[in-house]
Amino acid sequence: MPSLNTRKFAASLLILMCFARAYGDENAETLVARSAEWRYLKVLQRPPEKWAAAEFDDSTWEKGKAGFGYGDSDDRTVLRDMEGNYASILIRCTFTVVDPSKVKQLYLYVNYDDAFIAHVNGNEVATGSAEHNPVTGGIRIASHEASGFEEFVIDTSKARLRQGENVIAIVGFNAGKESSDFSLDPFLRLTRKQGVAEENARSLFTLDEYKADLAEFRNRVLDQSSYLTRRNFDFEKAIADFESTLTEKTTPTDFIQGLRQITAQIGDCHAHVISPIPPRIAGFLPIRIADTKDGIVALRLYENRPLSEEHPYLDSLDGHSIKAWLEAAGKVVAYGSPQLRRRRALEEFVLFDELRNKLKVPRTSDVAIGLTDSEGKRTTVRARLTGQPTALLQVRLLGSRMLEGNIGYIRLPQMDERLADSVVKQIQDFRETDGLIIDVRDNGGGTYGIMRAIYPYFQKADAGPTVVNIAAYRLSAQFAEDHIAYRPTYRAGWNGWNAEDRNAIANALGQFTPVWQPPAEKFSEWHFMVLSRKRSGVESDYFYYDKPVVVISNAGSFSATDGFLSAFSLLPQVSIVGEPSGGGSGATRRFQLANTGTLVALSSMASFRPNGKTFDGYGVDVDFEAKPTLDDFLGKSDSVLDKAIEVIVTKRQKSNRPEEK
Repeated sequence: MPSLNTRKFAASLLILMCFARAYGDENAETLVARSAEWRYLKVLQRPPEKWAAAEFDDSTWEKGKAGFGYGDSDDRTVLRDMEGNYASILIRCTFTVVDPSKVKQLYLYVNYDDAFIAHVNGNEVATGSAEHNPVTGGIRIASHEASGFEEFVIDTSKARLRQGENVIAIVGFNAGKESSDFSLDPFLRLTRKQGVAEENARSLFTLDEYKADLAEFRNRVLDQSSYLTRRNFDFEKAIADFESTLTEKTTPTDFIQGLRQITAQIGDCHAHVISPIPPRIAGFLPIRIADTKDGIVALRLYENRPLSEEHPYLDSLDGHSIKAWLEAAGKVVAYGSPQLRRRRALEEFVLFDELRNKLKVPRTSDVAIGLTDSEGKRTTVRARLTGQPTALLQVRLLGSRMLEGNIGYIRLPQMDERLADSVVKQIQDFRETDGLIIDVRDNGGGTYGIMRAIYPYFQKADAGPTVVNIAAYRLSAQFAEDHIAYRPTYRAGWNGWNAEDRNAIANALGQFTPVWQPPAEKFSEWHFMVLSRKRSGVESDYFYYDKPVVVISNAGSFSATDGFLSAFSLLPQVSIVGEPSGGGSGATRRFQLANTGTLVALSSMASFRPNGKTFDGYGVDVDFEAKPTLDDFLGKSDSVLDKAIEVIVTKRQKSNRPEEK
């Protein structure tokens, strides 16, 4: 009988032969291959002029194979100095086209984090999570996780292909210099790759392969997870229980769901598990969802109005209560703060056909949507599932501006340090206002550059440095020493502190009682983030803004935005209005499982507020609670902003009373 290896080789050879017959010579269709060698340049200041043009001389640039990144098991060229130093790289590669007149389209495949812009012969042809700002001339970057190759179809009329040698040039963007991960991995083809998911992983695996990946997952979590003991979760039992369910019939989706449920119970709010095989979802929920102060509202997909004007609130789906659906969705949602769990569970609703499996609800092409009014009167509407997923609805927020009553309003949609100078300018423009509102609703985080730049405007000149974050990282051979310095967060003995910094750190440490103690033998010593004018990272003519300040938050305020809210909550003139923030702080690090290609991200850092609470599991509380109304989501009002204005007016009136001065 042939050996297992012989049989595997024969099977692999047969598959390759069949593939070649079906699709022809693979190499003939590939212009720039996977793992091809590229010329690359780290963008430390400004990119060279006309760097994307075909004629540009890149001979002095470094050489490296795709993909490029931090080395999270999915990178061949590791950018060890990127974190904390630069936020983008330029890459260039040549390819040959014999007859451009016969080529109507090219197919670019990119696995990326966070964004990119691609050019062919100097002409922009594709973008991912990057948007040009026509007003400022800058580029807005959205956060994006590298979760497998995505296809971008290039119209060759834009590329202006040449006979013979052509050049593809790509700029890859990170969310900021302080971001904890980056990936850029492209390849280019003449024809569409049949089933791009096959580039990411196979569709079926053996029991031994599943078990091997589960063992690797277990070992990595034990070695790298910072929050593993935060909730007293019995991780080993969960691994053993899940392994007992694995069989030869286990599907990749089953395997991913099992890992997601285990990871969720750790309580690491930055952790995620991503399959390189897209889930096979037959239908998505045919409504948009908005979470209002009076209940969850069901809105029409393509109209900005409720599914039923008389019964706007969502009461049930397929006869099961919304509470039951929330509990089912919550099984793969991180055990974080209540507000974050609710928000993320609602986000899972869009994957409705997949969610039905968790409640063992039969799959049909439509769904019974139970609706109610404010008095509890019910009705039911049936609607067909859709093929298009939709995001959880957010209140539409306008840009920074002056409000009535001489109140300045600054909208921060993301914590992008490249916006720091413009936000500083807004603070300066609003110097003579009678109050200031900083709106960070639905700001999912980023880096700490904006916070460091503007915080000193709200500190008295003689206030001294402020410790706003205390953290320790997991000791693992996978992590560089002091790998959280990019934030910037340093140990007490760091030689960059001055005497005032050290005094502030000693005082903060003396009052610090953590709600959970990370195992000392597995963690570094405590590290500290300190804010002051010296630590701002920008040159500025600082003044002290002593008028009332309100920061507006909600459950979508997360990660670096949690840190922003926590720091501002320490200031005497600041109030937090809205909903508690999501809660998450963790310096994410990733690894990829060898057989299934599953990508796993875990927090490598345990992060605390000065009051001893972790961000994960709590978030930042508000001083004045305000949740949006249905009219807010319909664009008719912004009741939360109205509450923020009310708080400022009340504080201002109170400060003007002679007896209270």
